[in-house]
Amino acid sequence: MSLAFLVPAFLAGALAIGLPIWVHLRNRPKTDTVEFPSLMFIERIPYRAVQRQQLRHRLLFAMRCLAILLLVLAFARPFFGDSVATSAGRGAREVVVLLDRSWSMGYEGHWDAAMDAVRTELADLGGGDRVTLIAFDEGAEVLIESGAAAAVPDGLLAGLQPGHLATSYGAAIRAAARVLDASTLPARELVLVSDFQRTGKQSELEVRLPEGTAMRPVNVVQGATPNAGIAALNLTRSAGEAGPELAVSARLTRQAGTEALTVPARLLVDGEEVQRRPALLPAAGAARVDFDPVPADVDRRIEVQIDPDALAGDDVFRAVASQGETLRVLLLDNPTSGGDDSLYVARALSVGTRPAFEVDRQVLRDLRLADLADTDLVILNDAGDLDTGTATALGDFVESGGGVVLGVAELASAGAHPLLPFEVGPIVDRSGDLGATLGFVDTAHPVFEAYRNPEAGDLSGARFYRYRSIAPEPSEGVLARFDDSSPAVLSIARGEGRVILWNSSLDTFWTDLPLQPIFVPVMHELVKYGAGYREADAWFDATASRAPGFYREEEEPGIVADRAVNLARAEADLTAMDPEELLASVAWNSGAAIDGEEAATPDPTAIEAGQSLWWYLVVVAMIMLLAETALSNRLSSRASWGSAEPDTSPGTER
Repeated sequence: MSLAFLVPAFLAGALAIGLPIWVHLRNRPKTDTVEFPSLMFIERIPYRAVQRQQLRHRLLFAMRCLAILLLVLAFARPFFGDSVATSAGRGAREVVVLLDRSWSMGYEGHWDAAMDAVRTELADLGGGDRVTLIAFDEGAEVLIESGAAAAVPDGLLAGLQPGHLATSYGAAIRAAARVLDASTLPARELVLVSDFQRTGKQSELEVRLPEGTAMRPVNVVQGATPNAGIAALNLTRSAGEAGPELAVSARLTRQAGTEALTVPARLLVDGEEVQRRPALLPAAGAARVDFDPVPADVDRRIEVQIDPDALAGDDVFRAVASQGETLRVLLLDNPTSGGDDSLYVARALSVGTRPAFEVDRQVLRDLRLADLADTDLVILNDAGDLDTGTATALGDFVESGGGVVLGVAELASAGAHPLLPFEVGPIVDRSGDLGATLGFVDTAHPVFEAYRNPEAGDLSGARFYRYRSIAPEPSEGVLARFDDSSPAVLSIARGEGRVILWNSSLDTFWTDLPLQPIFVPVMHELVKYGAGYREADAWFDATASRAPGFYREEEEPGIVADRAVNLARAEADLTAMDPEELLASVAWNSGAAIDGEEAATPDPTAIEAGQSLWWYLVVVAMIMLLAETALSNRLSSRASWGSAEPDTSPGTER
């Protein structure tokens, strides 16, 4: 801690100490005068005077000088603090080395350069310097905290390797700020060793470093960093002639290349290579590789690989194709149905891929209990009235988690329905006014969520010429209404499943919706929601506790599923930023400097205002003046300030 002054010009007032010195030397005791009647008989002798002066009343003199000095210091406004950032040559340093160990640092040569940089920093430490070594990726790990260079074990650096996580500069700098804040050394330095990926800057950087911290970047990247990798997989499921099939396509990317490159892409299923395709990659850009469909009758572990390059981590991509990605749909027609009654529904579901729909079509009267065993959802397209046994079977099916889409049209009888909590009323005929339209659609619901964006399709373009009245009209579960506010689509929860009422036909008898482009996606979402379908994640990003690879994990008690884990693909983007751009964003919030620039100093006015030493100096000066007055009055009751009583000590001789 050093002493500084807010107004050092007032220190010139210290010259006023000369005043009491002059007074004490000038003011001497008077001698007695001897009168002579005549000097004529006195021999004239040449006059020679020797004058010796000394300070009298030293305590009083010291009190006066000290009072003046205290007042001068008070007006100069003193304060204590580190007023200037101290460089390496001006005192012991607290050095924090941040070592980037994200998986992009595994690029050929980068890690070796990083290790060399850390060893250089350790070798440059002086005897009084302290060092903290922090390795970081998504988080920060303090390996050595505020220790001497000799305290770093020889095997510590040798045991470090790049990890499998992405970059977070914010986590690293926050850890460094904690160490630097606690340091009492006069100089503080932050050294950041990294490849300075731009994607890492997205993390929170609102970190304040201590005032005067010097920041220095060490960039391990020298020149261009060409890299090819697999960015993502697309899994398309379909119902093939021999059962469910899965088509795999891979998106390959390349950056910083000099010319086009052909690489072999390999498809592995359950660990065995089944196909190989050449992929032509541009110098910088993307390409797509399509593989032939493979059987998907069971869960499959899918893996696409290319030959390893300078950054091998993104040269493989894993996914899990779950058998549950195919929904089994039972489509029930009425006994008098022609072949075209449910044609539009069947064709709409036949083109589903995520998930694929496996449709079994039959007549309602032929339904058997065993048909519901492996079924996810049942569609009744104006299938007629349900007998007691069928109603009971479908009711139990829904209660246990199944789904039913119920289209009520001409063959439905008015009155109570065994699957609905309300009555189906008479037919409402709107053919005379060119049909009803949808006046309300709940776009917050999963069935119609895609149409929140008007560009996704026009739901109001379909015409409904007939529909049923509903009594009593439900207040909840209405997903869509006609333009006269009558319910058009309703969702009714029942047990663990649900029933969806489609208040018209699912063909062209009562509506032209099957002729509209929106019919196919609406049917897909309707079936997925009714079946309680939730798309399984084909892969996950690596975490601190889960490295890339395949895992078998227990989702629920007794239910085990495969999981695919990949490296975070954002980390494969090696686009670098200017290191000073990163550090400048930190320096903006801190009194820090970058790479030897003059560090911002603490605000002297703020520091002095917080300490207010001048006030204490004034109080002490006033006490000193009061004591001086009392002592002066005691020494002399006859003279003014500065005089003294007759003194018998040696004074002035002539």
